[in-house]
Amino acid sequence: MIIDDRTIQFVQFNSISKLNKWMANNTDSIVINDYKVASINNKLTIVVQFHLASFSSTQITMDDKNPVSYEDQLKAIIKGAYDV
Repeated sequence: MIIDDRTIQFVQFNSISKLNKWMANNTDSIVINDYKVASINNKLTIVVQFHLASFSSTQITMDDKNPVSYEDQLKAIIKGAYDV
């Protein structure tokens, strides 16, 4: 699997407050490509399409003594979406 700075990912939220918290935690690391809001079974569902900002990946790799791989950054951001 090839992962680069254009790899598109999706996360899902069931409240605006959870989406806001996730975005606040990751605003410097992600680029939002698109989002959709729907009501499924009378429950709010927000799906966000994003990719990792390329400058974030470069900066972490160059400035950190223990660089974080691009894949690990994506995993942490996606996990963060489900932990909020």
